[in-house]
Amino acid sequence: MKTVRIRSYSFPGPAPRDLDGLIPDSEEILDGEARLLSRRDPEYEMSFEYEPDGNLQKKTVYDLQGMRETWTYEYDPEGGLCHIHMTRQREIYERVWAPSGNRFDEDALMEILEYVPTGETFDEWYDWQDGGRTCRRHFRSTVEDDGIGEGSWVEKRNDKGQLMEVAYESEPGHLFPLEVYSYQDDGSIKDLIRSLPDEEKGHVFQRVLFDDRGRKTVIREKGKPDRRFEYRDHESGLWERRRELDPQGWVVGETVRVFEVLMDKM
Repeated sequence: MKTVRIRSYSFPGPAPRDLDGLIPDSEEILDGEARLLSRRDPEYEMSFEYEPDGNLQKKTVYDLQGMRETWTYEYDPEGGLCHIHMTRQREIYERVWAPSGNRFDEDALMEILEYVPTGETFDEWYDWQDGGRTCRRHFRSTVEDDGIGEGSWVEKRNDKGQLMEVAYESEPGHLFPLEVYSYQDDGSIKDLIRSLPDEEKGHVFQRVLFDDRGRKTVIREKGKPDRRFEYRDHESGLWERRRELDPQGWVVGETVRVFEVLMDKM
């Protein structure tokens, strides 16, 4: 099976021409159908499994704190996503004697890795309505660091199936918009307005603009420098530059990312 390996490198300034010997920030492996098989970065390692029809079936996430999350996905007979379930486990190393080892010899000790459930779970149910134009996503979480509780999101789509709005439903009929989308004539995304929670200011609105290939070009948020993105070809793959500008247009920060694309065979 042919696969594509994409490595990402970040630099605080101009990117070098040669990436040999450099350690990537992240690495993704995609199959011949452009489905993500695995992803690795300094904080997480993920693997993905798919059903024969191509729907995502399982995602496993490992982090640096020794936690493992297992996400499973269920679909209705028409192929629509209807349920997501996540369980958390913590890794524990236990030292045991090797089966044939001498109990007085330290070299006969083995370390066995086990995963113990933490009791934390996350569930999300999808209720498709209006012929697929409206989806209510009800969630229930016992994950402490993400916030324990339950609630609902409501997604609205147009006749073309394009996502137009995402809102939080605090109670039936009371919607608070979180994301609003608009599109180009060719169907590519043009504009996204987000409402982001902020502990000091309440909700803060953020606007994201895209080019005709669906790549973000500007992120604007009140009280923060604009973040602008540029793209061009690099010797090893795609080149992306992110700049932060103050209200006067001066560059106050710059990061360059290079994506190296490699063809593999498995």
